[in-house]
Amino acid sequence: MTFGIGVTVTLSIFGFAYGPAGAYLPELFRSHYRYTGAGMAQSFAGIAGGAIPPLFAAWLAAMYGSWAIGVFLAVVALISMFCVLALHETRSIDLADASVEKSENDPERTSQA
Repeated sequence: MTFGIGVTVTLSIFGFAYGPAGAYLPELFRSHYRYTGAGMAQSFAGIAGGAIPPLFAAWLAAMYGSWAIGVFLAVVALISMFCVLALHETRSIDLADASVEKSENDPERTSQA
């Protein structure tokens, strides 16, 4: 029973973290690239945040002890916070206006001219 409660609480925390990201990430990209950009951002973030830090943490623990991992995680958290604060607000942007303009070589545009 304790395991089930632990899994439920952990997945709830993940839901609070990843739920808004799933809604916000697509809004950062123009309509033409929206879900490709969101998918690539999510995938690269998973690699950068899930694969590289544990390798670096093993080296830190061997060189400086376990306290260095805590400092490393605090630095990563601060970098993440500054990255989130640097993102722009998309609430007032009309999604139709955020679409990619047609290029001059686009067949649809040249056929309408």
